[in-house]
Amino acid sequence: METKPIVSVITPTRNRPDLLEQSVKVLEAGTKLNYEHIIVANDPTPETRELCNRLSKKKNCKIILNESNESYSYSNNQAVEASKGEILCFLNDDVLLENGCLESMIKTMNEREAGIVGTNLFFPDGTIQHVGVLFRSNLLPMHAFYGFDPKFLSGLFGRDSKQLVVTGACLMIKKSLFNKLGGFDERFFYGLEDVDLCLKAKFSGESIWLSGDANGIHHEHASGDISGKPNYKNVLLFYRKWALKLIGKYPRIFIGWRDYKVIDELLSKSSIIDHKIEKRRFWKVF
Repeated sequence: METKPIVSVITPTRNRPDLLEQSVKVLEAGTKLNYEHIIVANDPTPETRELCNRLSKKKNCKIILNESNESYSYSNNQAVEASKGEILCFLNDDVLLENGCLESMIKTMNEREAGIVGTNLFFPDGTIQHVGVLFRSNLLPMHAFYGFDPKFLSGLFGRDSKQLVVTGACLMIKKSLFNKLGGFDERFFYGLEDVDLCLKAKFSGESIWLSGDANGIHHEHASGDISGKPNYKNVLLFYRKWALKLIGKYPRIFIGWRDYKVIDELLSKSSIIDHKIEKRRFWKVF
């Protein structure tokens, strides 16, 4: 009789078979609990197809091939529909988790009754990539202590910490909560969809935690050609969804955004419309 997996690890990827293969191997070697790994390969090259074909022969691997380059949101939602685990872990293909990382995240989830759990991530040179997310005065998120040497911030590690947002590069959530929140908003295209998910959880009364004993290496942006500049369509959508809510809940943080009427008038000048074509979702900003 087949044992149901505890965790469904979900990894979208686009034509970096070198990163994907390494990530799969590291996860397999460092994880003792029963898990399934769902890989969503977008716009696959022959090399990616060949690797996916090999990985599909693994007992715990499931492959989804999309002929076009689908969004991060769409790819993850697609994989969730095919998942069997009660817990989801969204994992980038450029992240290498340390031994026992999933187990530590589950421990934090249970002990803290957390809605979402994230992990400490470091660059290959050992500096900090992610230990939580802060918000600038313009309402856009930024990584806390990004690029800092962790030896100067040793008090951050080894203990769980409550957060407002954690990165989607490695994010754990119960499947029931994910579905209750409506999954990832597919109007976002590679940017801010993880922040949006965390805020939906936070504003629905869930807590978000960073697991102090869960660590990984993040080769940030290695899996995609990303300039680091925000997509203005994503930003506009984010503002429309969250500007007034964030200002209302945290007025001291966003002190430069106090004129609600001006903000509301500015954001209302653009409308965001969903279009559904051949079972795929697109959006435009007019």
